[in-house]
Amino acid sequence: MSAVDLTKSFLGAVFSGQLDEALALTAPEARFISVSPRESAANPLHGTFVGPEGAKAFFGGFGALLEPGDFTVEAAFGDDRHAALYGQFRHTVRATGKPSRDMAA
Repeated sequence: MSAVDLTKSFLGAVFSGQLDEALALTAPEARFISVSPRESAANPLHGTFVGPEGAKAFFGGFGALLEPGDFTVEAAFGDDRHAALYGQFRHTVRATGKPSRDMAA
């Protein structure tokens, strides 16, 4: 399976609520970085999360802050080890009930 196909399968599992299936696809050296690789007390999604436990922490924090909404992958590319996906997402901020602004992922 290519890195792009693996990443799409991972995201499909995450956004369909099958986190255990997604974690089973996660390599120990996988790195998850949201907006910033540096941790921030103001935003628990900032930082670098590594491996299955990092993925669990990141997506657990994601679910605590945001209600998943639209997530569309428009393009993807990569090789055997690396994948990059580009698209749009729009989620609802749980604390305010307001939609997140449209963002590129």
